[in-house]
Formats: sequence, C-alpha cells, structure tokens
Amino acid sequence: MEGRLKVDERLPTEENLAKRFGISRPTVREALKFLAAQSLVRSRRGPSGGTFVNRPNLKEQWSSVADAMTLMVSVGEIGLTEITEVRDEVGLICFRFAAERRDDTHLAEMKKELETPIRSGEKPRRRCRYRSLERTNPPLGEKNADAQRQRRERDQMT
Repeated sequence: MEGRLKVDERLPTEENLAKRFGISRPTVREALKFLAAQSLVRSRRGPSGGTFVNRPNLKEQWSSVADAMTLMVSVGEIGLTEITEVRDEVGLICFRFAAERRDDTHLAEMKKELETPIRSGEKPRRRCRYRSLERTNPPLGEKNADAQRQRRERDQMT
C-alpha cells in the first residue's frame, strides 16, 4: 500500500513473509492466493521462480471496487448517503488531477464544450465536468459516463 513494490519485483519467500509479519506460512499462502486471484501477483516455479508483482489492470480493479460496493450496499453495511459522499470526495481528487495534467488543447475543448448549445434535458455543469474528466483521464471518464447512462436508464424506468 505504500507503493514500494515495483512491477515484476520478486516478493520474499513464504517463510520470510511469515516471520516478518508474525503469521503462519499457510496464512501467507492464502494471502498470496487471494492476491493472485485479483491478478496482483503471479507465481513461477523453478530455480528462477517465486512470487512476482503484476501491473494492476485498471479495468479489473474498477470492476472489483464496484462489486464490493454493490455487495456492501446489498447487505446494508453502507448506505447510498456514504456512497454519495465518497463519490463527491473522489470527484474532487479527480478534478485536481485533471487540472494538474491539463494542457492548452484540453482548455480549448472545454471552451468549445461550454459554447455548444445544451441539448434538451441535459445539465450543462455535469456535461462539462464528465467530458473534461474523459479527456484528461479516459478510464475515469468511461466509468462516469457508464454511471450517468445507468442512472438515466433507471430514472426513465420509474
């Protein structure tokens, strides 16, 4: 979690991890299986083998977070109010990153977007916000666009 592990770096042996964390080797083995199931590590046998760090796949991680949140809501562990609060906080972080990583072409696109007539029923503030995110961080924009589309479809059903 501290960002000290590098992609393709070999992890210490099960025995060393067990000693380091004061846990049993079977516990370490289960933890490594769990990480492997999330494609965060991979194991290789043989003299040059071991357990190695994988590059996280953003799409898989998004899906994992969404699944966990859906489960937590369905069992009443967290409510929609907490999800909204988290979404707002994450949004602020994303906007800061978007602002830090923007260039003149992003600003020109945003200006053009603001000057484009608003379609019936569209909220201008959201349109600009999600499209600007889309351009500076495509995976975030895709997720927000999907969430917006799902919300609109759900609203139309009611």
